[in-house]
Amino acid sequence: MMKNNLDERIYGIDPGCLKNPREIMSMDEVSLFLQIEILGTSIFNKFTKNKKADTTEEEYALAFCVYQTKKFGVTLPEARLGKRIPRTDSYDSWYKYYHNHFYNKLNKEELNRFLDLRSKGKNGITFLPNGSWKDILN
Repeated sequence: MMKNNLDERIYGIDPGCLKNPREIMSMDEVSLFLQIEILGTSIFNKFTKNKKADTTEEEYALAFCVYQTKKFGVTLPEARLGKRIPRTDSYDSWYKYYHNHFYNKLNKEELNRFLDLRSKGKNGITFLPNGSWKDILN
């Protein structure tokens, strides 16, 4: 767990429950989007099953992943002690671009095929979106 000199945790910097933060830091955009989806779903499911569930570690992990989107041009404020990473229009555009592609443009069969290829270490390039998330900003 990464900590600052005050021994307090910082959203976006602290990897929470992530086993290999360096792997997250080197992910491509699609892999990072999929990791964000996995963590978001995990938090939602855990909370849905038990409203008092402790999702702290998953929330730090999710914020760490969201913060990594900066390397793809997403505008986010600097991580600061005592502050969560807020959603920005830039992040929302990035997220919606990939979410719309994988859940609205691909059908269920195509999505499952893509995920199967990814799990086998293949890129599944034919299932990837064309262009860039920044295209929807213009």
